[in-house]
Amino acid sequence: MKRFCSLRCQVRTVGWRTALGVALSLAPLRLAAQEAARETYIGWDEFVEAYFDDDADGNGAQAALERLEELHAAPLNLNRATAADLLRLPFLSPAQADSILAYRERKKAFQSLGELQFVRGLGRTERRWLSLFVTAGPRADAVPGWRERLWHGRHEVTTRLDVPLYRRAGQRVYPPEELREHPDRVYLGNGLAHTLRYRYRWRDDVAYGVTLQKDAGEPFLAEGNYPYDYVSLYVSLRFPSGRWRLLVGDFNVSLGQGLLLGTGSYNGRTAAVESGARRRSALRPHTSTDEYDFLRGAAVSVRLGQRWRAVAFASGRRMDATLEDDSVRALQTDGLHRTLTELRRRRAVGCLTGGAALDYTADHWTLGAGGYALYYRRPVAPPLRDYNRYYLRGHTAAGASAHYAWTAGRWSAQGELALDRRGHAATTHRLRFEPADGWALTLQGRYFSPRYVAPLAAALQQGSRVQNEGGLLAGVRCSQWAQQEWLAYVDLFRFPRTTYRADGRSQGAETFLQGRFYTRGPVAFLVRYKLRTRQENIAGTDGRLQYVWTHRLRLQTDYDGPRLSLHGTVDVAAAGSQTERTQWGWMAAARASSRGRGPVRASGFAALFFTDSYGCRLFAYEPQLRYAGGFPSFAYHGFRLVALADWALFPWLSLGARAAWTHYFNRSAISSGTQQIDGPDQAAARKTPAPDPPLRALFQFLRG
Repeated sequence: MKRFCSLRCQVRTVGWRTALGVALSLAPLRLAAQEAARETYIGWDEFVEAYFDDDADGNGAQAALERLEELHAAPLNLNRATAADLLRLPFLSPAQADSILAYRERKKAFQSLGELQFVRGLGRTERRWLSLFVTAGPRADAVPGWRERLWHGRHEVTTRLDVPLYRRAGQRVYPPEELREHPDRVYLGNGLAHTLRYRYRWRDDVAYGVTLQKDAGEPFLAEGNYPYDYVSLYVSLRFPSGRWRLLVGDFNVSLGQGLLLGTGSYNGRTAAVESGARRRSALRPHTSTDEYDFLRGAAVSVRLGQRWRAVAFASGRRMDATLEDDSVRALQTDGLHRTLTELRRRRAVGCLTGGAALDYTADHWTLGAGGYALYYRRPVAPPLRDYNRYYLRGHTAAGASAHYAWTAGRWSAQGELALDRRGHAATTHRLRFEPADGWALTLQGRYFSPRYVAPLAAALQQGSRVQNEGGLLAGVRCSQWAQQEWLAYVDLFRFPRTTYRADGRSQGAETFLQGRFYTRGPVAFLVRYKLRTRQENIAGTDGRLQYVWTHRLRLQTDYDGPRLSLHGTVDVAAAGSQTERTQWGWMAAARASSRGRGPVRASGFAALFFTDSYGCRLFAYEPQLRYAGGFPSFAYHGFRLVALADWALFPWLSLGARAAWTHYFNRSAISSGTQQIDGPDQAAARKTPAPDPPLRALFQFLRG
């Protein structure tokens, strides 16, 4: 789990004078406009918990979450939105977007979001989720000038300060002789973490912003930081004609299904079964604090006539890497620069990337092709192992692909075929059929050659990269009944060659079943089960494999009242293998949040968890400040408490604070190395190894 406890403050503001003043002062607050009263049917925390997979640590989940938060902060006007605008919401399918526009054309305008229940093809889940991202505002057809576009939109300044109430080993004071022998035992900066963002948006036509971040332990105004370790800028302009879009600074690119380029993409399996959204070549500003998964340079998108659309981009940036004999042994992705060794890895290798794509879109289908080339200024040469024999080696990587998307009535399909510079192939295809309203069947097949190399790819996959994998996913979604919704899938996969944990050919499967049950009142229930199994090495043998599995079960009760939202869950996990005993874990958690329209909103979270090991860890979503969300996991024996409050001081200013505390019953130290905390609490660096007497008694009772 995330091994820290902190107090966090945020303030938001709208108005350029206030935004500029806060940006210059670097105040540890978060500022943004108080939103006008909005018609929403679900809370933000409830949406995040439902949309993202429990274990959504990778695959661009954090970047996707921040993009969705931006859309939530500046919702689309249903009476002005185009099909392309609606399809920016990843849970909407093309057929659902067309149904929304058809209803608007028939009724001239949406008077309220309540009319979404009359749109054909929208289930209860989509209507609830849409309420977070759309409004039914007035329809304005006048085209404003550049002055209004560039300055009279939504300004937002967000600043967050994380204050740890403990001390890690990296913040201790060591004798000079010990530091001379082990200089990496101490962090170069203090334990505070600070993030400052400024963002501007006018509809989808103009956007610009800057993000500054200092992680805990990184130096401030020192060691080459001016003043922060991470600085990200972007400017995005769509010209009044609508034909041209220019993006300068940091950005993300997705081509087709992501087999060549999928930077910043989230590819959860539940999201793939929920929606059949059509993917096409896309450019997006990089607005998250991810310090690895983005490009830096310029990109342009141009519409050629009514059907053609071209995209081109060029990037040049320096990346973190571990060097040895002037070669890159490993690229670093964590973005941390706290010690002398981590500083030596910073921006150690230059990387040039360029590419282009061309799409042709008709009423019911899209065809496209694209390609890219990448060049590292130093040769990439990871230590040779059997599992990484076909990883990127040398200076260059390149590839080309063709992709398609097709919709006809209740059928839809999309896919991509890609070749790397040596002709090795990767392909993925998805077929979706909706036999009746409320029913959707999804079938996805994929094959990635063991020799396929695409370092910037991100697709629906089980492995850590788009390489050495074949798989077949079959899923069904049913929302035909007003009081029930079901979602299920089976994903069968195999790895033709050696992987990190399996010497030789291996295989596995993932099974998922979820049911939601609604009452006529504000109470709902959820049951979720997931089984994941795959072959791995048997320790102490020469390449013999065994099946390793993890079962996860969740029972959940939700109450969404007009002023209060309550959620309670019980989770059980079991992890084992053919040669080891089964290890168990369970957790009881509760979350509460106020939903009134007063100036103060509060949320709280409490969890009690007991697991035999990290392998049977459990997941739960906690209340988070905006743009600070995450997907924590819980392991070993302990409890977690979180309290959050958001106070709207003025219409243009709000203050948020979050406090968290974790206590372990069975640990006298947390983490290891420079991250170690002496003591069982993440709220204080207490050295007492035993829990307090009441907690000890509770622990003994629960363990029987």
